[in-house]
Amino acid sequence: MVVVVELVQVSLILGVAVQVGLVRVLQSLQTQEQVPQEEP
Repeated sequence: MVVVVELVQVSLILGVAVQVGLVRVLQSLQTQEQVPQEEP
């Protein structure tokens, strides 16, 4: 049972890490797209 709990915790941590990574990638892409628009 302990192994199952550890696997669940690891999966949750990986899920959160993936979500944070995707959010950072999306934000970086948005900033790169907005920078040229802000330039005169």
